[in-house]
Amino acid sequence: MGCGASVAEDDGGWGKSDSELSRSLTQSCAAESRKIKLLILGAGESGKSTLFKQMKILYGTPFTSEEAIYIKAVIHENVLEAMQTLITNLENFDETRGLEVGCQDALELVRAAEVDEPIDEELGNALQALWKDPAIQAMWKLRGRVQLVESVVYFFNKLDEIGKDDWVPSNQDILAARVRTHGIVTTKYTIEDRQYEMYDVGGQRNERRKWAHCFEGVTGIIFVASLSDYDQKMFEDETTNRMKDSVYLFRDICANPAFAETPIILFLNKRDLFQKKIRDVRIGGEGCFRDYDGPPNDYAAGVDYFLRYFLKQNRDPDRKVFHHVTCATDTANVQVVMDSTRAMIIQDSLNF
Repeated sequence: MGCGASVAEDDGGWGKSDSELSRSLTQSCAAESRKIKLLILGAGESGKSTLFKQMKILYGTPFTSEEAIYIKAVIHENVLEAMQTLITNLENFDETRGLEVGCQDALELVRAAEVDEPIDEELGNALQALWKDPAIQAMWKLRGRVQLVESVVYFFNKLDEIGKDDWVPSNQDILAARVRTHGIVTTKYTIEDRQYEMYDVGGQRNERRKWAHCFEGVTGIIFVASLSDYDQKMFEDETTNRMKDSVYLFRDICANPAFAETPIILFLNKRDLFQKKIRDVRIGGEGCFRDYDGPPNDYAAGVDYFLRYFLKQNRDPDRKVFHHVTCATDTANVQVVMDSTRAMIIQDSLNF
């Protein structure tokens, strides 16, 4: 397909000998056959886009100052929206109903702020005071019951920085920021003389119909699932558990005839958040995954359970699903995992 296009765009080949045309066609076909097309799939909030940003850090160009300015505004919005969600829900649960927030001035300031308002020093101090308040901390422990991007805890713990006028987000800050993907985002990298095309598509249900446009010629699929979603509901459907939705989506990908010969790599992501959450929130406590019979607060047992849960969705005995347990905000971890993934795809796939 790509080879035909290359010849058509060569001004018709006028003035070239047959041998030159043949050599040009051969080179074009060789380049096309070495290209790797990776599709990054997964439900919303799984960390797909964070992985996409890691690829830019590892193999692309640095983030520009314009991108950093944009991400700074996104981070401010992430923080304000999350804190306002915690405040609003204090009266909605038995565990927190009646708890008084000690710093009322800070409460009123944050409550009145527009969600897209820049965080200045005054607002930053108010957010810090609230984050340290016992009532807000009690509500944070119930975060799985409300619509909250829990990776925002990273910014809650550095509020003294993000309220400064001269604060510029670092790569780590950019990785932790939640930017929802709309449509299809494509990027290309050259790694060790081989071209990679990567596709990131929105994971919310209304975005998934666009996935089919990326299916043709896929070399490998990276499916990203969030380990920490086991107690949370979907943004777009508060009756459905996020992890269950991710499991069903993975099952559909494995069963899709378009991917019958395509290697699938499962990334069980957000291991860092899962490790913290499982200390307080047992698996099965919210009505899902009741068949879990391991230790209630054991990280390793929980990871093993969810890995087996996902892998059994693959009904094809001839298909091998490769898997990694990941933290997409950890650049060193992603480097190791992606090196392994690239080596596996190159070795396992045909027509390279």
